Amino acid sequence: MKKFMEGRLFTALFAMLACLVVYRLSTGNAPLRGEYVTQFIESDLAQVLQNGGKVIDRTSRVNLNLAFHTVRFMDEGWSAALRDRNIATLQELGWVLRAPKVLCKMGVQLTIGEGQSMYRGQGTNSLAFVYDRGSVKACAA
Repeated sequence: MKKFMEGRLFTALFAMLACLVVYRLSTGNAPLRGEYVTQFIESDLAQVLQNGGKVIDRTSRVNLNLAFHTVRFMDEGWSAALRDRNIATLQELGWVLRAPKVLCKMGVQLTIGEGQSMYRGQGTNSLAFVYDRGSVKACAA
C-alpha cells in the first residue's frame, strides 16, 4: 500500500478527483436557492394579478436551485392591453424585457404565452417563470 501512496498512480487519481470536484463546483446549478426565487416570483406575481385576468390554474415546482412556476389565465378577459399592462408592471418591478414576450430578473426567465394551450377545454394564456442554470445563462446574455 505504501508504494501505491507514493506512486504516480495515486498522484494521477488524486489529480483526476480534484479536477472532477472543481468541474462539478463550477458547473453547478443556479446560484440562488429555489425557495428564495419562489418568494420573489410570488411577490411580483401578486402585483401583476392586480391588473386583471382570470387565473384558472397555477403550478409550481421548487427544488434546491431550481424553480418553475406557471400561471394560466382564461382566454376570456385576456387582451393585448392586459398583456402590455402586465409587462409594464413587471418592468416597474425590475424585470428587463429581452424579447417581445420574454423578461428576465435575477436569472429568472418569464415567458408570456398567448393562445398556445388548452386547459379543460378552454383556451389559455400563461406566465411561465423558470429559474435554472439555463435561465441564468439566457438572462445574463
